[in-house]
Amino acid sequence: MRLSTPPSSSTVGVWIGRTSGGNRLVHNDISGAFGVGISVDASVQNLIEGNLVHDLGSKGREATGIGLSGGPNTCCANTIFNIPGGRDSGVGIFLVEPVGETLLASNLVYGTDG
Repeated sequence: MRLSTPPSSSTVGVWIGRTSGGNRLVHNDISGAFGVGISVDASVQNLIEGNLVHDLGSKGREATGIGLSGGPNTCCANTIFNIPGGRDSGVGIFLVEPVGETLLASNLVYGTDG
């Protein structure tokens, strides 16, 4: 699936919320969100794998490829690039406590400002 949103229309490309769990976000192309490409918010047992997350945000704005909280979750084999940022942003993968026994493996991150 390809998800591309104009930067002015959405802060988050894909959001997985607190009450859900066991989601599979696999092999997607996510770009154009103004802030975060993939946000997992206090959710558990999710698989985030093989996604292409790129071209998010703009200079001077907070931008993150994948943001994770809750857990355990698995985040592996994702490619994250072209994430500009201002102060304390432009981050490939950002973990917010608690993350439980979240597994991060074989993710490729480049072209970030953070």
